[in-house]
Amino acid sequence: MDAGLVTASGQVGLPRQDPMVVIVGGGIAGVSAARHLINRGVQQVLILEAKDRLGGRIHTVTGDSGNVDYGAQYIHGQDENPLYQLALQHDLIVSPSSKLKDTTNKSITAELYGNEFRTDNGDLVPKNTVRDVNEVLEEAYEKCNCCLDNASTNKSIGHHFETRFEDYLQSCADSENDVITKRGVFDWRIRWELHDNSCLSLFDATNGSYQNNSGDYFIDVRGGFQSIFHSLLNDIPPECVRAGTPVSRIHWRGEENSGRSRKCTVETKHGGNVNCYYVIVTVPLGVLQTNINTLFCPTLPQSKKEALCRRGFGSVVKIFLTWTEPFWESSFEGTQFVWTCSADKSKDTLPKNTLTKKNGDPWWRDIDGFHVLKENPRTLLGWMGGEGAILTEDLSEEEILHTCHLLLQQFAPHLKIPKPQAIKRTQWLSDEYTKGAFSYISTYNEPGDTEEMVKPLPSEEDPTLLFAGEAMSHHHFSTTHGAYETGIQAANIILQNEAKKNRTQNDMSKFNVLEYI
Repeated sequence: MDAGLVTASGQVGLPRQDPMVVIVGGGIAGVSAARHLINRGVQQVLILEAKDRLGGRIHTVTGDSGNVDYGAQYIHGQDENPLYQLALQHDLIVSPSSKLKDTTNKSITAELYGNEFRTDNGDLVPKNTVRDVNEVLEEAYEKCNCCLDNASTNKSIGHHFETRFEDYLQSCADSENDVITKRGVFDWRIRWELHDNSCLSLFDATNGSYQNNSGDYFIDVRGGFQSIFHSLLNDIPPECVRAGTPVSRIHWRGEENSGRSRKCTVETKHGGNVNCYYVIVTVPLGVLQTNINTLFCPTLPQSKKEALCRRGFGSVVKIFLTWTEPFWESSFEGTQFVWTCSADKSKDTLPKNTLTKKNGDPWWRDIDGFHVLKENPRTLLGWMGGEGAILTEDLSEEEILHTCHLLLQQFAPHLKIPKPQAIKRTQWLSDEYTKGAFSYISTYNEPGDTEEMVKPLPSEEDPTLLFAGEAMSHHHFSTTHGAYETGIQAANIILQNEAKKNRTQNDMSKFNVLEYI
């Protein structure tokens, strides 16, 4: 089944027979849960997806110049990564995007995009300067990890970055110009971390319990990330999916029915209801946080609501610029922006009368830079996080295109850069069915929050309402493989519960559940 073909018009109305399991959300967590159940004999599964397409934050868009991924783009890590193994099986791996292999729990260094870090004067930043600053910040990451269990210590990434970097500068006998350049590289890394963590400020974010899968960390997918999603979706019968079907309320404490207690009712915005025995909620955390007091009946326990609301969920914007022909040589990988002057002293060609952040800087100061897409050789991709990402969603594409063109001309004056032919940009924060990009562990999180978030209701002994999605992952939050794994975990809870209660329904009597868990 093709995700691009599953639309609201493709399946009209709700099924006549009540399913055993309703899955709210057709992203990778929901699809992995459904696939796991179906492959183990539970055929009465129904995915309810609000949008007219499946995939959630996996959204590959195909144009004349090639594919672009609005959402998930890379496989992160190889070892013990089920999506990497799936991509290998289907021959979907493009050569790794990074020149580095990550074998520790460190963040990926600033050499991710390869060759050029340039200042706002167009000067090339020495590679050893880029390397030295980022190695110092990797040490800060280690410090951040060491402080996770110390409640009296400031756990924020921002605190550790700033403290370690200032200590580093004090230990160097640098010229004034070298200090300015290093501060510019530090500022670049902060901007990179804002979008990598999907947070508003690094002083709000901590590493949490995140663990990198070792191996190449930025692996491109042939045909875009939808190729992996399609390989999962192909195992799900079309009758198990209803796209274009937003859910308005979930009644998760039903009355006893036919000897089975707590039958759930899922209300849709179109007016139809679906009864079931289990509900797996896989919607993005931002949607849960926005609708936390209205989506569930009865309301969720206060401890679960507080845990969900303490978790961070921010915005990331991608800007795709496409040219009729590449203006760059084949060796060019991209230009990253290293600012060495304040915004008010930047070149007069850059727009000043535009949306500004709280500190007075214009939105465009949050752009990291632009790099080449392997799957789209005429397109450059720029990333934004923090306040700039929020502000950008309200701007016209023409203003964004014009400003990005000027920025590229300023940072890469050695290249003759024509105006881009086209622009695409993402608006995940404005999307009512995502409300942002992905989750992060905030400094407000408390120990045990993830366990509380993912805990089935009304109890682990009687799981009726379950939760899955990248935000529910203990060690791989923010990733597609984390979301995938939580979908399978939720499905296994249902399989184990059915096996424990020795159900005799037709859909459960054909197999020994425990053989497949």
